[in-house]
Amino acid sequence: MQAERDLPARRFLEVAQEDEEEAKKYLRAMNEGTGGIAAVIDNSIWLGFYMSGGIGFSNTVASAALAGNIIESFSDELVELIHRYTMGVRKVPPKWETVKFMVNTIIQYTMESYEKFPTLAEFHWGGAHRVSVIGSVAAATAGILTGSSTMGLMAAHYSIAHVMKEGWLRTGWAGQEIQDHIGLPYLCSFRPEEGNLVELRGLNYPMQSFSAAHGAIRAAAVYAAMIGRGSSWCLSPVVKVAFADPHLVFDFKHPRLCIAKAGIRQFMPAGERDPVLPPH
Repeated sequence: MQAERDLPARRFLEVAQEDEEEAKKYLRAMNEGTGGIAAVIDNSIWLGFYMSGGIGFSNTVASAALAGNIIESFSDELVELIHRYTMGVRKVPPKWETVKFMVNTIIQYTMESYEKFPTLAEFHWGGAHRVSVIGSVAAATAGILTGSSTMGLMAAHYSIAHVMKEGWLRTGWAGQEIQDHIGLPYLCSFRPEEGNLVELRGLNYPMQSFSAAHGAIRAAAVYAAMIGRGSSWCLSPVVKVAFADPHLVFDFKHPRLCIAKAGIRQFMPAGERDPVLPPH
């Protein structure tokens, strides 16, 4: 994703301490990139086409939960928290006891927002939507503070398996937090069938069969950690450059706009698609 390419490559903590409004630009870029990665690669291609045969259930998570502007209100609150509580802190160590307070605070705010606005819970129907949003917010919080994608994924698993489960008693149909209970102890394992670096993970782990919502938390952890470190790419500069062409039909700088257009059938992809789209 190219959402942050026009922003200076600086450590997020420095930006947040200097200027809240500038920090919000970084978090909005993170939301854009996370939503694009999770919606296109994870939800639509992997879960939508491969796992469910293209029935479209994952597209609703992609367009409603990730492409809407709901996450922006949560990320703006996160900027204010970071600005308030980390002033003078040069680096947040990737230790759980350090980031747990921030994760608990922002997830409590997110859950209270769902309870305060019933129409939001109706808009994000089912557990998959709310797992996606709450897990992504937690992963982004820990990842962008520490620059560690592993810490980001730990926060996401914790927020779903413990905070969300304890607060609401259930996360969705068929126990959607099972992967998170298993994911916590296996998170730091480097055996490929159990763990591995978050940047090298896929969606088909024997110990973590990700649901329609869980792809977003992995994307959020990786992308947020990149912005937190002030890096220019997540895993490989080759992949980053490959999608930097501004003439591509799909805008990788504003992926959620393209996804939203597709949700209302206004996006026209490149190439011939006459069997499923009008002639062009």
